[in-house]
Amino acid sequence: MARDLTGLMTIDFEKDDKEIPKQNSIKFEKEKEDIVTLVDIDFLGY
Repeated sequence: MARDLTGLMTIDFEKDDKEIPKQNSIKFEKEKEDIVTLVDIDFLGY
């Protein structure tokens, strides 16, 4: 689900001529017990 959401959001950004954020450029707060996961996206699959 994360791949689909991120992939579709990126396609919308491109369609609307919005700048796509660079990887790891968005900062967020996390708690000690939170888990951070990287998501890969195959744009050729969309």
